[in-house]
Amino acid sequence: MASLTFAGEAVLAQPSSDPIPVIIETDLGNDIDDALALDLAYQAVCDGKIDLKMVSVHKKSPTACAYADILNRWYGYPEVCVAQARTPVENNQACDYTVPVVEGGAFPGSGHYADGNFPDAVTHYRRLLSYSEDRSVVIISLGFATTLAQLLDTPPDEYSTFNGRELVSRKVKYLSIMAGSYGPKQRAEFNVVNDLPAMRKLFDQWPTPIYQNPFELGKMVMYPASAVQPQGTHPVFDAYKAYQQMPYDRPSWDILSVAWVLHPELFGVGEDVTVSVDEKGFNHVRPGGKHHILSLTPQQADSLRAYVVAETTRSPRYLTPWQEGYLDIHSLATGQGDCTFLALPDGTTWMIDAGDIGMPKGRPGWSGTIPDDRISAPDRIVNYIRHFSPSPDHLDYVMVTHFHTDHMGARRRGMRIGPDGYVLSGLSAVGQHIRFDRLIDRDWPDYSFPSRENILKECNFMNDYWKFCEVMRGRGMKMERFEIGSNKQFALLKNPRGYDFEVRNLCANAEVWTGKGKKTRKMYTGDPLLFDENLNSCGILLRYGDFTYYNCGDLAGGNHPAYPSHDRAQEDFLADVVGKVTVMKNGHHGSIDSSSPKLIAASRPEVHLFMAAHRQHPYTGTMRRLTDRMLYPDPREFFVTSEWGRKDLGEEMWWYLRPCGHIVVRVYPGGKQYQVFVLDVNAGDYRIKYAGPVKNVQK
Repeated sequence: MASLTFAGEAVLAQPSSDPIPVIIETDLGNDIDDALALDLAYQAVCDGKIDLKMVSVHKKSPTACAYADILNRWYGYPEVCVAQARTPVENNQACDYTVPVVEGGAFPGSGHYADGNFPDAVTHYRRLLSYSEDRSVVIISLGFATTLAQLLDTPPDEYSTFNGRELVSRKVKYLSIMAGSYGPKQRAEFNVVNDLPAMRKLFDQWPTPIYQNPFELGKMVMYPASAVQPQGTHPVFDAYKAYQQMPYDRPSWDILSVAWVLHPELFGVGEDVTVSVDEKGFNHVRPGGKHHILSLTPQQADSLRAYVVAETTRSPRYLTPWQEGYLDIHSLATGQGDCTFLALPDGTTWMIDAGDIGMPKGRPGWSGTIPDDRISAPDRIVNYIRHFSPSPDHLDYVMVTHFHTDHMGARRRGMRIGPDGYVLSGLSAVGQHIRFDRLIDRDWPDYSFPSRENILKECNFMNDYWKFCEVMRGRGMKMERFEIGSNKQFALLKNPRGYDFEVRNLCANAEVWTGKGKKTRKMYTGDPLLFDENLNSCGILLRYGDFTYYNCGDLAGGNHPAYPSHDRAQEDFLADVVGKVTVMKNGHHGSIDSSSPKLIAASRPEVHLFMAAHRQHPYTGTMRRLTDRMLYPDPREFFVTSEWGRKDLGEEMWWYLRPCGHIVVRVYPGGKQYQVFVLDVNAGDYRIKYAGPVKNVQK
């Protein structure tokens, strides 16, 4: 059980490939091995080995689904769907350990399932499989077959024109199942005999390869009681304690079906056979077919036991500290707007924006502070930067992309007033605790474009911001106007000649760099007084070796009836000068007017980042455009800081997103390789909840 046995360790997880999409079928509550199997699966999610799409619960229990939801929340994956079988299987031979854990009230769930209203598993299967790449999804079955058998019988519907069997055949790579028995003593195994019609149907009609983990293997790999040594409350330990009198060892039946997916080299794999189940629940085997029976030697069993214990008792994993040569780009998850912190290869530090809409409890459509409002968004930013910065007492550069509250701060009734007379919000609150050496915005010192009145109308924080700047200038902070076209305004300060590094200023005040010298051109022909502030956003393209990072604030990609200006297709101008982009912070949070086809086709991002604070961050139509392989054929990944917009986005598009939280892009020395991490927002200690593969930058 993670975090119970050892102290925290800092590691650099380096999976070799993209995570495997996985759905887990479980009868949580019947045996403790289901909970341990899920523990192993969560560790694999953290390491970037699997992408857990759904936990489907098929035990008839008042608390089994709620317990699965608790586990998702505890391990840092509240966004993972928990679904319920249409006809859950009743079996009360053992203590249902989910009941005391859930009813004890010590562990919160995700809050997604009001009144225990969990979605229908079969429907969710069809939805998830329809969105998947062909032959990509692995299903791990840790119990009964009722839901999988029902899936096979489903007709075409709104999600797919394929019936259930066709859909499974097309989308599922294989099924890893704990079921059956082949020992010297003939046995009708528990999972088979307690759901006999469904299990017979499954083995008879399932169209993909099946890897069968039989009863005898779990008995060879006993999970030792000595591994269960808590250092505090834990939902798996509490379940283990409730299941039987402590201490006790337990067979690793279900755990091995997860382990097979992660490390098949630790098992023996039988010949191609066809397995059938008779009317009494006994297995029979005939040569030829798509079924494979797993086996273990005593040496393999010992190796698996050591692996399983090590993984399920390991401590949380943490990002290794920044070191010379690394470029770390942190997209912070506060729920109150944008904030990006960068530690450059020589240790120069930079913060882009410090959003704080001043609504810690949220408002209609808008997120509150995440994970909760006990600590303000700016204080969370301060804590985060102090934790990860190579120079935690100051920031070399601070850049304000544009003058909106979700990028700089807000003035609201009841907010704190600092000793110098300005509201402490966003930038001003962060600046109370971390010294800003240089602050750069789009219009210092005049603040006259398109007019001072327009600026004040767009952001109620401006007078406080100007007062803050005046006070901090008196204490040594330098201020500059953002210089479009410059490649020297944001420079390495500690070792400027030691790295192949450049930041090109692309745009501001609705003007864009032409690609030559410092020449610019206007991105508008109409009246700039009609602009909303987003159109004035500053934008940069950072390059480190072959790696590039694009951040243009809330620049727009197209016109929209909600906005009076018809000069909003600004991203099309950027398409002419940006070139190939490795990581893109998508403009305007991925909203309806974000990410123009011309820009995306020209830049072909490998990674898209959305910094979310609203229920339409990102917008469904924008995600459809970004996932369209006709726009550009290259592989791509999607990350979002918050799941606030999941309902509006819809499950079809949510499928593409990695786990949400603080997003860290680490570029390794030389700028030829990078890795994306997601850090847990809820845990409070910035533990890793997802570590993607180390990737070569594509040119």
